[in-house]
Amino acid sequence: MTRYICSKMFTDLNIKFPDEIIKNCCKSNDDKIKLDDLQNNFLVNNAEYQKRKSSMLYDNALPVNGCDTCVRTEPNSLFRSWNEWRNKDTYTNDEVNSLYKNENFNYYEFVMSSDCDLKCVYCGAKDSSSWAKELGERKRAASKQWKDRVEEEIIHHLENKKFKDNRTYFFSFSGGEPTYNVEMIDYMQKIIKLIPAERSVINISTNLNAKEKIFTRFLNLIDDNDNLLFTVDSSFEDIGKRCEAIRSGLNWDRAMKNMDKLFLRDNVQVRISPTPNLYSIPNVLEFLKYFVEKFKANNKFKPEGNDPTSKNNLLSFHSMFNHNMVQEPPLTPMSLPMHYKKYLTEAIEYCYNNDLTNYASHLERIKELIGSKIDSNTSKRIEQKFGYFKKVRPKYDWDALFPHVQEVIDETKNYD
Repeated sequence: MTRYICSKMFTDLNIKFPDEIIKNCCKSNDDKIKLDDLQNNFLVNNAEYQKRKSSMLYDNALPVNGCDTCVRTEPNSLFRSWNEWRNKDTYTNDEVNSLYKNENFNYYEFVMSSDCDLKCVYCGAKDSSSWAKELGERKRAASKQWKDRVEEEIIHHLENKKFKDNRTYFFSFSGGEPTYNVEMIDYMQKIIKLIPAERSVINISTNLNAKEKIFTRFLNLIDDNDNLLFTVDSSFEDIGKRCEAIRSGLNWDRAMKNMDKLFLRDNVQVRISPTPNLYSIPNVLEFLKYFVEKFKANNKFKPEGNDPTSKNNLLSFHSMFNHNMVQEPPLTPMSLPMHYKKYLTEAIEYCYNNDLTNYASHLERIKELIGSKIDSNTSKRIEQKFGYFKKVRPKYDWDALFPHVQEVIDETKNYD
């Protein structure tokens, strides 16, 4: 019998502080944890986590509340997706019981807060305090009691964890914008003291828009831990003025200077982590060329695949380009007419010609999605969203920066 296993459900611990959520796959359904439930080693033994593991291991079924996002948003790549679905051969009873009973975490994700200095077009008040302010909504935040109790348990967990010699451990910090959160560096310092530097990687997802004072604090943290590997996922999907509009509030020149400072550190690996969207698709090739040339100019470009020069060889596979999932209907590539696939065809060819095979395969999946969700409401949705940006954020010349958006509105207007 074949068992369907999503490895992240067993190896990941994802804590979303602003929502008071603890779960075991970043895309699984949210599992809000009440303050009264924060007891008895709840990081490992909470009932929802045990139920999801049991569903996979003993019932040979996907968790009812666990995998909806991936099943829904990646219909063409379920068992070859980035979420590491695998068909597993039959386990012995001892192996099944071990997976169920034992703690196997090697990826820890801390969503520190919704504090963010940007208002990316595909984001919203839930994940950006700047968006919340623009919309007149309250910023999300955990209660102090919940936050303190979870932090206490994390420290206790790591102090007592048995780190295995043959495993790499990843500790990821995101938001919001981590560098915009004044508590982030102090929190990272606490974690770093408790983990084995020779087998650990610290990952930061950032827009690189931090001003000099706070970015210097971040750089000092890196320099003070030069025996530890840091990966920095830099969130961009376009360049220059277009990127500043898509990521409203971004200072492009400052972000690129911050990236240059990271390039000077031997214990830092920089990745570009774009979220392809309806606005950025026509410019994907220009975007790729810009960053490939920038990485090459700084001697940081490496073909994707095994990288024997990685510090302590912790990252056996390092991709220059990371990726995120698609967005709501007015912004998703799925709302673009079919002929927009040509832009990705050019970009995919460029990736293969420049040893970016991993990102090429991701763009191929995005290409498959183009045109797959156009209906009679598509034009109206895109027009309303585009009109909102032009009205509320007039500092950007939206029509000049993204002339194709109006063309898409007109083209999809009479869709049957």
